[in-house]
Amino acid sequence: MSEWHGLVSSPFPVPPIFGRPVWFQSDTSCRADYLSLSRLNWQTFNEEQLDLWQGITLYHAPGHTPGLCIMQVNLPKDGTWIWTTDQYHVRENYHDDHPHGWLIRDYRSWIDSGKKIKRLQRLFQANLIFGHDYGVAEEFIKAKKFYE
Repeated sequence: MSEWHGLVSSPFPVPPIFGRPVWFQSDTSCRADYLSLSRLNWQTFNEEQLDLWQGITLYHAPGHTPGLCIMQVNLPKDGTWIWTTDQYHVRENYHDDHPHGWLIRDYRSWIDSGKKIKRLQRLFQANLIFGHDYGVAEEFIKAKKFYE
């Protein structure tokens, strides 16, 4: 990514299957105004978990970064889903317990957060969505038109 205050660019195109989020200006860049610090309304939490709404929970999962969070969504008909965000970039990081090298800020915390995710997955028989694994997302997108 380039500098924070200007146009933020990425060498990776936005996959067309996801459509183009409002903050993307082109296939490889974000709108600078979307990332404006004066417009963001950050709300922090200090607990290990935060129930945003009934069925949507954030969990603190440090390791990749100190403030990393994962999200659990409980759907009435299609069960529990966990977005691992950057804890696990791809499926292999999860299945092989393989961290992403120098991208880990705190290895011990990464291991502990991984145990938390695996416990939640077992407890709820959750589907997992990995932070950067387009193949896994595509499998779920192709499996059903929508999830309830």
